[in-house]
Amino acid sequence: MLASISALACGSIVTVANAGAGGYVGTRVGASYDNVDTRGTGAMGELFGGFRFTENWALELGIFGMTESVDLPVESSVLNNLTGDRLQMRGASISARYTLPISERVRFYGRVGLANFDVEQRLEVQVLAIQGNPPVATEVTYPIVTHGNSFGSVLALGVDTALSQRWRVGAELQHYRGDLREGPVSANEPWRGMAFNQSGSLQAAMVTLVADF
Repeated sequence: MLASISALACGSIVTVANAGAGGYVGTRVGASYDNVDTRGTGAMGELFGGFRFTENWALELGIFGMTESVDLPVESSVLNNLTGDRLQMRGASISARYTLPISERVRFYGRVGLANFDVEQRLEVQVLAIQGNPPVATEVTYPIVTHGNSFGSVLALGVDTALSQRWRVGAELQHYRGDLREGPVSANEPWRGMAFNQSGSLQAAMVTLVADF
């Protein structure tokens, strides 16, 4: 009887400690979709950690990366002979997180904060070049690489459930928003020095794994 009471007391202490102040680390992986001037789908991953000040409030830091194949607008593909669009993004975020427990195991949460994006976009442009002797018109493909950096916002909603007193698994929907200026361009003439202005949003659906401590 005494042993049972002691076990219950220890379990209660652990539960309260995890629910109150403390830290956590985790990872998220999933699929992304962007709605910038171009549209694309890809894969996204994130490492994050945070500190809970109370059962409800926490401050979270994260680093993320994404790679996408982008659908170019028809006019760009036809008029400018652009092909092979690929977008890679790396960034970091800081957000305030509010958690709402709905049972002993399940909890909903939301995050809102700021994010910094570093973007690299790779294009290929096809042109006709006069080469050889005698001169012959041939199709030549030139690579174009643009780089950009921007600050923006992040909004996320998620739910997770406890696997044990330390581990939790869940799902999260993310929404990033930012204005991006890409440039300078790494390319052959006449495209050297070009720059692009883009603004829009990025959404991601992520699976999460979290360890509390």
